[in-house]
Amino acid sequence: MLAAYIHLKIGTALYIVIGTALISFSFLFLPFVFFKQKTAFLICTLFLLVSPLEIIHLILHKESVGSGFILLLFQTNSQEIGELLMFHKFLTVVYLFSLALYLFICIRYVENRYLLPRKYRYSMLLFLLLFLGALYAFSFKGTYDSKNTASENFKKAKAAFALKFRKIYPVNILTASNKAYRFYRDISCVNPEIEHFTFNAFKQDSIPYKEIYVSVIGEAARYANFSINGYRRETTPLLAKTDNIISFSDVYSLSNLTSVSLPLLLTRATPQDFSLSSKEKTLVDAFQEAGFSTYWIANQSAGSVFIRNMAQRCNRSYFAIKDFESVDNYDEFLWTFFDEVLSKDEKKQFIVMHTLGSHFRFNLRYPEEFKKFKPDLEGMTDYSLLNKNIKEQLINSYDNSILYTDYFLANTIQKLKEPEAISFLFYIPDHAENLYDDNDYVLHASNTPPPLEVHIPMIIWTSDKYREIYRSKHEAVLGNVDKSLTADVVFYSLLDMANISIPDEKHGNSITNPALKNDSVRYVLNPKKEIIIYK
Repeated sequence: MLAAYIHLKIGTALYIVIGTALISFSFLFLPFVFFKQKTAFLICTLFLLVSPLEIIHLILHKESVGSGFILLLFQTNSQEIGELLMFHKFLTVVYLFSLALYLFICIRYVENRYLLPRKYRYSMLLFLLLFLGALYAFSFKGTYDSKNTASENFKKAKAAFALKFRKIYPVNILTASNKAYRFYRDISCVNPEIEHFTFNAFKQDSIPYKEIYVSVIGEAARYANFSINGYRRETTPLLAKTDNIISFSDVYSLSNLTSVSLPLLLTRATPQDFSLSSKEKTLVDAFQEAGFSTYWIANQSAGSVFIRNMAQRCNRSYFAIKDFESVDNYDEFLWTFFDEVLSKDEKKQFIVMHTLGSHFRFNLRYPEEFKKFKPDLEGMTDYSLLNKNIKEQLINSYDNSILYTDYFLANTIQKLKEPEAISFLFYIPDHAENLYDDNDYVLHASNTPPPLEVHIPMIIWTSDKYREIYRSKHEAVLGNVDKSLTADVVFYSLLDMANISIPDEKHGNSITNPALKNDSVRYVLNPKKEIIIYK
């Protein structure tokens, strides 16, 4: 049990540590409230059986088990598990011996009587119920918004209350397993419409060079906070020094919620027809049809059914199993997989990197050396940091996360420069973010998002060889850089930049089209999937 708190970061509030410990011990003690000792100890065998999962995860990742780790186990075959156990056969034997000894002692020596008198057992149960009630009240207070209906407030409180159990052993194992099972079940059920769908995509030319095209999907990045776009702080010094960077000035996201934005970015779905995202395959599939090896490399959205279904059709997918609250889940860790893909002897590659970018909590998105703007939110990990009184620290942490995104993008481009290949990098985030800008909004997912919440950066880099072979496309991109656009250009632009064609495609809706029109009206889907219009 004590091992479960090793991963708690120094600086975590003492009441959080004590509260977490109390809840954990309460759940472990529950069987002794309702059952006699022998039965209770046998029930606790279940906790002992799954304890290796928690211990291994703590050692490897310094945090409790999450659904991503359990999902990985669901997708691991028996042969791989057998090989792992044989590799650690000494530890396996010690564990099995300990388990057998525990069961022997329980059955042979533990008396079958209650551990405590009835009044003490009832007192313990009452204390636990009062504690959980107080915890729920605390969650309700923290999420209450007078602007919401009672139903919405209780729903948010319930979600916040449940969230507190995600890292508490052994409940975290049960909740993570349930969530992972549901995800595994859903991604295993392929929509027949999609299974047989085809874009009939084809490459319009055959060139004697290696082609490497990379799409980086960021997270919660504001156009306004990139210094290459005019921000007063130097948040993108490396991109500013990188040759052939093109930064679009007026692009809006198609949604202000990741789970809605991603299908809109990766398919031909639009805010007016979102259902198309469940009827057709994705941009990645179109590249595969055109003869490209496709890869999905990500450290988020591993639990998205849409993403998992698409990733299963890639040549290979890589998902980090850490969650958003990990203190060391940095985007640069994706380079290990990226380098592996680049080293493959393949003529045509399309790689999508889905990063954490500036996902809340901002202070967990960058290492120590990127704390340029101070004071930041160092040591703060709970939602108490969403406080207008500490707006300065909030913005400083956010800007540090943009500084780290600059580092990630610039160095990813450097890796693309090494091969003698025709290549480009296309960066766009899912949505932007509010930072108490002349309003009371913070973060995103508001039902009526202000422009700052949907105004996103869109940055493109092309290699020398790309500009040589596809000069007219590059010049068209330069000519469209200041047009008013929405992210619905992404699907068609990425295909056309790679010179891939599909029948009945909207040729005009690509940044490689010199006659691309300004969007006089822009449509954005809010979290309720209501269309918000910007003129």
